[in-house]
Amino acid sequence: VFNTGEFLKCYTFETLNREWFFSLGRTNFHFSISNNAKYYAGGGNAYIIPYGELENEKDSRELNVENTFVQATAVSNNGKYLVYGYEGLSVYDTELKKEIKNIQHSIYRNQVTALKLSPNEKILAVGFKNGDINLYEFPSLKRLKEFKGYADEIQQVSVSYNDDFI
Repeated sequence: VFNTGEFLKCYTFETLNREWFFSLGRTNFHFSISNNAKYYAGGGNAYIIPYGELENEKDSRELNVENTFVQATAVSNNGKYLVYGYEGLSVYDTELKKEIKNIQHSIYRNQVTALKLSPNEKILAVGFKNGDINLYEFPSLKRLKEFKGYADEIQQVSVSYNDDFI
């Protein structure tokens, strides 16, 4: 999937044939795909998070997050949970259509800039603008570990398949 900022373009890897084309109609800076490559979510400065099933262009939905500049997103393998980061961290249940967890951070100290769910979805890795990385139990958001003091903003985090490496 390619995110041009205004459009999402989905291609089949083997053939590079375009499968679908989706107009965001707004500036979208961040895009994530579930670990099993079935669901997607995006975020940006339009206060709307587009999300849905990758193989079903018509399944596209939007979550309105008024007055929230979304810096990072993550989506669970079954599409049930949508996680988004800003000056806080929220977990949204797409089936219940409501926010189920929320953690607020200081906008100047700990703005969330990167998110990644582990493949088994037990751990959520979170990178911050101040260079910190936190690991949370998912979906409870209980903090498990904190890594302090990297020199710059964390732009991306990844978790190995067996959760041994962050």
